[in-house]
Amino acid sequence: MERVSAQLAVQRYLDQYVEGFQDCSVADIKKRFPPQKANKAAFVMLARRMLGISQNVIVVPEVNPLVVIKTVRLTGNEKPAESMVFQKIDFTEWCGNIVWHETKTYKFFANTFLAMFVYQQYPAGKRVADEDIIFKGIKVVKIPDYDLDHGIQDMRNEVRRLVNQDQLEVTETRNSAGQVRRFNNLPGISFNGICHLRPGGVNGEDMVDLPNGQRIALQRFWLNSGYIKRLLEE
Repeated sequence: MERVSAQLAVQRYLDQYVEGFQDCSVADIKKRFPPQKANKAAFVMLARRMLGISQNVIVVPEVNPLVVIKTVRLTGNEKPAESMVFQKIDFTEWCGNIVWHETKTYKFFANTFLAMFVYQQYPAGKRVADEDIIFKGIKVVKIPDYDLDHGIQDMRNEVRRLVNQDQLEVTETRNSAGQVRRFNNLPGISFNGICHLRPGGVNGEDMVDLPNGQRIALQRFWLNSGYIKRLLEE
């Protein structure tokens, strides 16, 4: 099945599950399901419940690419409120000689549709409590090949350069409360407008060893909020 037709098939398949929930508040949607404990992944859990599944991977009949749930909360200007987090960075792979198209990062995005559950947290132009946030629907997206082979690969190449050429700078500061803050020059949110790295461990002490012997806070891959906005508008 060609990419466009497969993407359309996934979109239609998911739309039939959520059409009765569109433009409803989170509180109203929750009333349709048995109560459950509150947790940090409340919006993801709500997406699962609308689809009647228990995990973030969606099985769509006759569609080979992976389909995974991601959630987006829009601000008053229709921009995603935050960047979107993905997997931990495997620095051994990223800094090694493995070709880009063989990396886990490339294979994931090249073979995955992102089912973005869109929530509006600024209905009527002002921010509301989570229970009053409105579910707007699903947008099925896939990272374009060009962005994979340029924007995301460019970031991988920059990470590899910094580590392999011993140009990675890692510093620590301690604030007045005694808390340690760590900084580095890995690609940040302004790197290329598409993606960046950011610490993603349980706490600041969740460290990893790099191939060059340095230690650094565990890093995760993020898509920029501005880039998510572009995907939603395509």
